[in-house]
Amino acid sequence: MLTWSRPGYLRTPLDVGLSPAEQADAAAALLDALDIDRVGIIGASAGGPPLYEFTLRYPQRIWALAPVAAVNQTYAAKNDDPVVASIGYLFTNDGGMWIFNSMLEYAFEATTRMLLASNSTLDEQTFDVWIDHIMADPERRELIWTAVRSFGPSLSRVEGYANDLEYDAELGYMPLGGITTPTLIVHGTNDGDVDPKHARYAHDAISDSQIYWVSDGTHLLMLSDESENMFSRILEFFNAHKPN
Repeated sequence: MLTWSRPGYLRTPLDVGLSPAEQADAAAALLDALDIDRVGIIGASAGGPPLYEFTLRYPQRIWALAPVAAVNQTYAAKNDDPVVASIGYLFTNDGGMWIFNSMLEYAFEATTRMLLASNSTLDEQTFDVWIDHIMADPERRELIWTAVRSFGPSLSRVEGYANDLEYDAELGYMPLGGITTPTLIVHGTNDGDVDPKHARYAHDAISDSQIYWVSDGTHLLMLSDESENMFSRILEFFNAHKPN
């Protein structure tokens, strides 16, 4: 498995690629440097636009793709929501990350509720049941810690995050009708960050695409009650289409 930090994140300079198209070209150059001919690709959230651009620009180099809660049309962060704005502030400076980590350590459930509610459209009762399931599951509790730790160091991600927001706010509808690569679209039914309309648009636009709805799934799909089934479905899809 090959993972990379997109431009503006960690040690990949932002000038490697500002636009989704430039980032797709950078990904192709990375594959060239590693002498990798064809790949299957997963792209999540703001990784959606460069994922789709790569597929459109280099169809001969990709044998399957799985957009997961992926952006494919104009997107704007919910900065008018005070909770979202507060979390965004904490996550974009190192002092804020220290505060959030302390909150998570000393008030784990309350902080988890705040974090997950900002990415969810679940009704209150269903959300409470989901939180109870997470609190009772040591693996998912540890996954939250792992995810939060991965947000830092914040200052080495700020440029990439700001660049994503700038381009995604002007994205329009991506021309996904030109994609012929086998595609499995994965999205939560209750994603409060990337609206499920992104998944519906991709499914309608991409010929013969498949869609897997994660029931009650929010934007953080790895924490959903269906996460094991979701990962199994993605693996089955890639195994079904892998080259001989």
